[in-house]
Amino acid sequence: MEIDTLTNAPAAPTSPPSAAEALGADDFLQLLVTQLTNQDPLEPTSNEVILEQLSSIREIQLSTTLTESLQTLTGNQRFGSAAALIGKQVAGTVGKDPAIDVSGRVTAVQFDPKGNVILQLDTGDSVPLERVQTVADPAADAQSLIGRTVRGTSGDEVVEGLVTAVRSVPNRTPRLELDTGDDLAVTAVVGVS
Repeated sequence: MEIDTLTNAPAAPTSPPSAAEALGADDFLQLLVTQLTNQDPLEPTSNEVILEQLSSIREIQLSTTLTESLQTLTGNQRFGSAAALIGKQVAGTVGKDPAIDVSGRVTAVQFDPKGNVILQLDTGDSVPLERVQTVADPAADAQSLIGRTVRGTSGDEVVEGLVTAVRSVPNRTPRLELDTGDDLAVTAVVGVS
């Protein structure tokens, strides 16, 4: 079975915002009103300066709106990409010391409170998206096994035989029909010759 590798680009490090970046448009507007209220009546602020400050406030509002829109778009894109993995066969690791290998067909996608994508597998395991090492389409892999001898586990017994057909049911792991009369889930195959 050929399996494609999933590459995750590392997230760019983010630095905490400076005090000026933490101020919003409302804060700047409040500063402008305070400045106008407390200005020297003999030397009032010029219209050009006030317009520059209002322009700066507008730029801050636009920047904030753009940032929020980009965050929403990024979140939607992450959700769509993760949802596209439903039905795919994945393998990855969970835990750190020692790392445990897990694999299975993705049945659901969820996000943890920090926004990380967690894939739920048909084996009952779950694996974070960033820990996925391989992704495969079980139906495509199953079709490539027709005419080949496979070995795998079905329940507690080892099954071996020539694949004669593939039976696919929507949202289920494809099953290989063998010349021995047995059938075997594609995910249970441990050897191909």
